[in-house]
Amino acid sequence: MEGSYAHQRSVRAKLSANHLFESYGLVVADENPGYLTTGQVAKRLGISPRTLARYVREGLLQPSLTLPTGHHRWLWDDVVRQMQRDRDQPPR
Repeated sequence: MEGSYAHQRSVRAKLSANHLFESYGLVVADENPGYLTTGQVAKRLGISPRTLARYVREGLLQPSLTLPTGHHRWLWDDVVRQMQRDRDQPPR
């Protein structure tokens, strides 16, 4: 019920959480539809999420955004740009 006390508390909690994130310059990923989860990016690349996490640890790819929880969010254009950059660099 939209007018119920529980609903009003839920809405207030979401608003205060969003305000907290915004006050620290953080982004709530669910409200930014361009961001993909690690699982979504891994699926597009045809690799496992664990492999993508290893690429991040090894510095091969960098997420577009890291949430306070440590989870990564990605913009697909950033992923493509990083992969093209790495492809164009001469081998070490």
